[in-house]
Amino acid sequence: ADPASMEAECPPAWLARPCGYSVLDEYRPAVLSICVAPAVMATSTMARVLAYLRTIEPVAELDHEVFANLVMRAFGLADLGRAERHYATLPMLDVRGHAVSDCGRYYDLLSWEQPYLLSAISHMLLDDSSSPDDLQIVTGLLMRGAQECPARRRSTFSMIVNRVHVPCDFAHSTAVAPHIARLQTVCMAAIDDVKDVAFKRAFLDPQQLYVDSCSDWSVQVDADVHGTSTLLAALLAATGIRLRRLPVLDDEAKGVGDPLAAGLSGPLQRLWLPQHADMHYAALRLGG
Repeated sequence: ADPASMEAECPPAWLARPCGYSVLDEYRPAVLSICVAPAVMATSTMARVLAYLRTIEPVAELDHEVFANLVMRAFGLADLGRAERHYATLPMLDVRGHAVSDCGRYYDLLSWEQPYLLSAISHMLLDDSSSPDDLQIVTGLLMRGAQECPARRRSTFSMIVNRVHVPCDFAHSTAVAPHIARLQTVCMAAIDDVKDVAFKRAFLDPQQLYVDSCSDWSVQVDADVHGTSTLLAALLAATGIRLRRLPVLDDEAKGVGDPLAAGLSGPLQRLWLPQHADMHYAALRLGG
């Protein structure tokens, strides 16, 4: 299917597509060798969060009213009128501007994500555990996202939506008993943690190794967002495996390289030594 048309669907069919539909034949033995069932590898807590958000009604009918409520709570303002005029400065995210209008610009740049974003923010506003600091971070991410490319906007969406706390007994289907839903929640969160670590060790750390050895400034700039999105999309296309973070399927493939072709087989082998499994890449002295 055409990636652009898949991205335009609401919600995208690829978010719920079973693993068997997307595993390439040459990768099927590798997928079947994983001790976790392919159907579980093909979903993530993100799918559960999105399913939950479909049950949440926004706190206001219009998107700018939702953002005004967010800014009012985040900055302790007296009313929505002051919130709509509020100029926010958030040094920790290196962002400043008229908060509500900047959040609205980010929202306007989204496609299928729009209703999920409004539901996620509404859930946070209704959740007593959401502190002003938490809501300021969300506001800053939205404001910064309005100035960024599609891959960074998707990364921002993933970060915000993954902050939603889904009730443990929430089930995708009424056929699932509450106690089974709670068990699925715990297991899926643990599996996602392991998948995140595996993705980092198998893909992100080798890419960081390549980037550190590369003199091309553009590769270094693009690696974190575009490179990660490219790798997530390739993993999804080849194996059907999904992680918490969503790729942009029609993003430009850049910020990635081949460490082996760059002559980094020695450092790569040391990177993957069993005794380094729990170490952060930056703590390893891999050499050349």
